[in-house]
Amino acid sequence: MKIKKLFKNRIFLCLFTALLVGSITVKATTYFPSNDVTYDNSESGLKSADVQGAIDELYMACSKPKEPVANDSPIPIVTSGDGLYKDEYEKGRYLYRGKNPKNYIRFNEETWRILSFEPDNTIKLIDTDINTKANSSTIWGEYGTDWANSDIATKTLPNNYNSILERDRNRIISHTWNVGGLSSTDSTDYLAQQIEDEKSIQWTGNIGLITVSEYLKANLDYINCGTISLNQDNYELCKEKNWLFPALTDGYYGGAWTMTQPYDTSQRTVYAITNGNHGEGYLPLPTHLKSYHKFNVMDVVYISQNTSLVGNGTQNDPYRIEGNI
Repeated sequence: MKIKKLFKNRIFLCLFTALLVGSITVKATTYFPSNDVTYDNSESGLKSADVQGAIDELYMACSKPKEPVANDSPIPIVTSGDGLYKDEYEKGRYLYRGKNPKNYIRFNEETWRILSFEPDNTIKLIDTDINTKANSSTIWGEYGTDWANSDIATKTLPNNYNSILERDRNRIISHTWNVGGLSSTDSTDYLAQQIEDEKSIQWTGNIGLITVSEYLKANLDYINCGTISLNQDNYELCKEKNWLFPALTDGYYGGAWTMTQPYDTSQRTVYAITNGNHGEGYLPLPTHLKSYHKFNVMDVVYISQNTSLVGNGTQNDPYRIEGNI
């Protein structure tokens, strides 16, 4: 079998390093480009008469996302209770779930919180200090507006980005964001479908908002609260099991916008996370609202996971980026 052209610079480097340290043994019976090449990787228990097997294994090892680390030690991954979980829907991603997980972080001289550790080795943060956002409540956008042309994307967020301290602004990574709208009622009943809908349209920028699916996945109880419909049916239960609920719904406006844009931009309805108490007709939790209503804008950014975190992640001892102590 011919060797597939999967090599990239990083794979060459990783292969070379792996051979040097002895993490894989490649036994070639002839020189390239012969097809008669075998390898023996006894440690993994895998065998193949095809060197592609060795390449694939090394590719996975070299491109594997970093596990979340703080204080030079892995952050514990839990399977119950508040804490950091493996994302059940997106491989290589870790996210915080529950009522009050230890995900506080000091950023921009404010207390933000960590949403997730991403597969591309970035850390996603959200500014949850509602008090600092009292004056940034805004409409989502005008009639027939997609995310890229919304008031939030073109006016509010650029101003918020420029107000971040230069030291921390330099840590922010321009990133791809999922902004697709929800195509059908299936999206309110099936989280996997909703995630795919959100991924159908992407936007690149330095600062954004959460998506509806990110809000739902922060809940500890997927059985009763894992979809939009369930959240609305089980309002009292769901709001008590999601740390994002108080973070997004405190304050006068009682809610915060998401960046999940309308599926049909001729429509004026956009999703917000609300407490249902501000204004007649507002449904609680993720709900469609007219884009000209006013809600808070809670900044979200990506920073590099190569950042060294210190601290315990609690409100009294939040994570800090080394050098920002």
